[in-house]
Amino acid sequence: MKKNGVIIIVLCLFITHLYSQDTTIQQKAFLNKTLAISKSNPNKENVTIYAKSQSDGKYLISMVSNDPEIKIYYTLEGSEPTIDAIKYKSPFLVNVASMIKANTFKDGEVFGKMVQMDVCISTNKEVTLKEEPDGNLKAKGAATLTDGVNGTLNYNDGRWLGFEGKDMEAVIDLEKERNIKTISIYYQVCTKDRIFEPIGFIIEVSDDGINYTKISSKEGDPEKWKNEVNLKVYDATFAPTKGRYVRVTVKNRGICPSGYTYVGSKSWILVDEITVNEFDFPKSIKGKQF
Repeated sequence: MKKNGVIIIVLCLFITHLYSQDTTIQQKAFLNKTLAISKSNPNKENVTIYAKSQSDGKYLISMVSNDPEIKIYYTLEGSEPTIDAIKYKSPFLVNVASMIKANTFKDGEVFGKMVQMDVCISTNKEVTLKEEPDGNLKAKGAATLTDGVNGTLNYNDGRWLGFEGKDMEAVIDLEKERNIKTISIYYQVCTKDRIFEPIGFIIEVSDDGINYTKISSKEGDPEKWKNEVNLKVYDATFAPTKGRYVRVTVKNRGICPSGYTYVGSKSWILVDEITVNEFDFPKSIKGKQF
């Protein structure tokens, strides 16, 4: 252990020396390569996807990697990218209802975990929460719900909003009136950690952000629960409805049920993404039904 510590110190001093002296081009190239390799990881996500809305309703998609030796390949219809997929070269435009998946490759082999972004009319739109999330499950705040990036089973990955003992109510401003037809709410269940299935969903729309009309709802039975760990999605499809504001309520059971280890303790709900669209998602990218 002591020997490894000495090696690390020497390497740090060497890097500091290279940047503090008039280094040669070869030395700088070696240093940059060393630092890039240290940042990339075959077991992590090595690319970040960004979406910026345009005036014509499309989105400008850009992808950034921390390793210049990595090559990025992507798909737009929900399939897993291979070396035969589209190679990323520069930012590009997409229409709404696109499921972008990107894989990073090095030496012709997959290097890192696949990254996914769902692009829809609610992507990056402003969100207002009635109540703030609890504990360490605050991610990026309300903006987490429309950033287009889904969370993983590791609910500490910085992508989940958690609400303890209370409902989640979120209002999405679509910026202008849209003809809404489908809404999906992505959530997680992990009963061993007091994260339970929501007992209901309510979806409402409004023209003015004041007067809302309910267009979809689903009620669950709080007495029916089971031990599970799963990523889930509630998909709501309805007759096309005009509206600018979408209010989504995810109902929390409040307390842990009878028969559960921590009966009487406050229960959690976890939500990470809400997608709004003007038409149905293709079957290949439609989520699991509630």
